[in-house]
Amino acid sequence: MKAECCPLYCREDGDYMKCVSSGDKKLSPPCNCCLAGPGCTIYYNDGTSETCS
Repeated sequence: MKAECCPLYCREDGDYMKCVSSGDKKLSPPCNCCLAGPGCTIYYNDGTSETCS
């Protein structure tokens, strides 16, 4: 069994999220990648993004 750690911080500056499973649809972003799941990318207000694995 493989254990994963989830960060205990929440970024409030997410603009939107896109996931492989939703195509080009813009979704409401969660706090961080731990809550988003693999295959999703969170786009932030400052122009950066984070791809979740």
